[in-house]
Amino acid sequence: ACNGLGKTTAEVIESLRAGRHGLQPCPLTVPFEMMCGVVPEPVPALPDRHARLSVRQLEIGWLAYQEIAAAVAEAIERFGPQRVGAVLGTSTGGIAHTEQAYFEWRESSTLPPRYNLHAHSFHAIGRLLRSEAGWRGPTYVVSTACSSSAKVFSSARRLLRSGRCRRRADENTLALEE
Repeated sequence: ACNGLGKTTAEVIESLRAGRHGLQPCPLTVPFEMMCGVVPEPVPALPDRHARLSVRQLEIGWLAYQEIAAAVAEAIERFGPQRVGAVLGTSTGGIAHTEQAYFEWRESSTLPPRYNLHAHSFHAIGRLLRSEAGWRGPTYVVSTACSSSAKVFSSARRLLRSGRCRRRADENTLALEE
């Protein structure tokens, strides 16, 4: 787990037990007061081999993946890359950067130099983790605002029921295997 309560599952559980809510004033400029669950800083950068994709949403996804990387590798080893897949959720998927880029493009007809469509698309985290881990089964990224995390589990369940993937329940993870 990686969210406004902490950067690891242990930190999130500790925060929940301590009664913390993980909300803080929203770091985005909006014309009203708003609270957000922002992942605590610092968020580690992507490895150098993925530096061209270095944006916050992918760095957070990468951070969360580190907790399950061993379970994913084990599932790939045991069942083969075709039987391992992932359903990932994002509530915003880098939309703030995309909106900023759109407004700049609208004014100047050019995208800002730092804007990377491949890094800011909703599916970028799925492509990044799939290429890194080496699974070859289905990879979905669900972006349905606040319902994304719930939608991920229903989508994963359908994949499991269809037989496209197999599963194994780990301590912190729904890994895919038999």
